[in-house]
Amino acid sequence: MVRGDDSSDKEYFGVLGDIFELHYPGGNRVFVFKCNWFDVSYHGRGYKVDEYGFISVNKTRTLKIDEVFVLESQVEQVFFIQDPIDKDWDFVVKAQPRDFYNMPMMMLINNIWMWMHISMIRWS
Repeated sequence: MVRGDDSSDKEYFGVLGDIFELHYPGGNRVFVFKCNWFDVSYHGRGYKVDEYGFISVNKTRTLKIDEVFVLESQVEQVFFIQDPIDKDWDFVVKAQPRDFYNMPMMMLINNIWMWMHISMIRWS
């Protein structure tokens, strides 16, 4: 799942197609994901939200775009469960990756200790 960078802050859902590791001078590297995106442009045709807040995507409607790549820092993990009533639709379930915790972090700002909420700190 990727949050859009437009004013609507729409969530885009897709299936991972491939992973690329880009190497840069100085030993730096970046992972890029190539995804096949579902068309969530139109509520009711591409995606829907039921009365309980569950999001479904129409897996027969895919986006035909050239922007198929995203950085690993831009995505959140989801998985899809097939709708037992309508086989063209899948429910979207957001997953919490292992070894990631929402932990507060203390910082010293202007000689005052402040707690900041940092989400998704990786403990390894």
